[in-house]
Amino acid sequence: MIEKTDSTAKQARIIPRRVFLPWLITSIGAIGSSVLLFQSFRRTETKTRTLIGDKPRFKKRKPDNQLKLARGFYLNPRSQIIHYIPEGERLRFTGCTNTRHLQPTTAADVLKYATGTKPRVNVSRLSNSLEQAAAEQILQNNIELSCELLFYAIQRERPISYRLYDLLAGLSVRFGKPDQMKRLIAHVNQMQSPQALENFNPRLKKWHDPQSLWYRRWTDQSKKLRWTTNNGPVLLM
Repeated sequence: MIEKTDSTAKQARIIPRRVFLPWLITSIGAIGSSVLLFQSFRRTETKTRTLIGDKPRFKKRKPDNQLKLARGFYLNPRSQIIHYIPEGERLRFTGCTNTRHLQPTTAADVLKYATGTKPRVNVSRLSNSLEQAAAEQILQNNIELSCELLFYAIQRERPISYRLYDLLAGLSVRFGKPDQMKRLIAHVNQMQSPQALENFNPRLKKWHDPQSLWYRRWTDQSKKLRWTTNNGPVLLM
């Protein structure tokens, strides 16, 4: 009698499949709905905080440290590097340099530093910077200073920039600067590379020959000559 009663109790504790499956599905659905409601509440709360200013919706941009500066040379006091900045342009190719810290300097001051290691003009932009600075001095009729800037660039530019040589030679004959031409030719003759000297031979000939087309074009004061830099054309009076 006791064994029969135990068997009946065990059968009562077993949940029929037709009852268990609906119960399981309903339970899973209830848990899923609770999770979705909680996530929706969190999103609404975050959006509300954003709208009332508790948390910014977008990250603030870092302040622009690249100011537009007037044309000219600027010294970075930390690196002791001199940069030339065309008018209305920002500093380029210099990493994270803050233009707010740059100190304006003059072309004449740049030449004072020519013999030392620092301060010095930014090497990566030396040819372009000094050519534009020299062109600016031409417009201001500072021919001697323009020639000095070009020769400074010629001494330090590697590889050789024939463009700088041509401009300096042209200025020397157009504006009557024979000493500048002599110094330029002496610099060429001191080159150790036979290939470089060979490349300069055609130039040396036309620089020396008053009858050459190049010489007559540069010395013809009745016509304006145009020299083009990255900053635009420069008319040579």
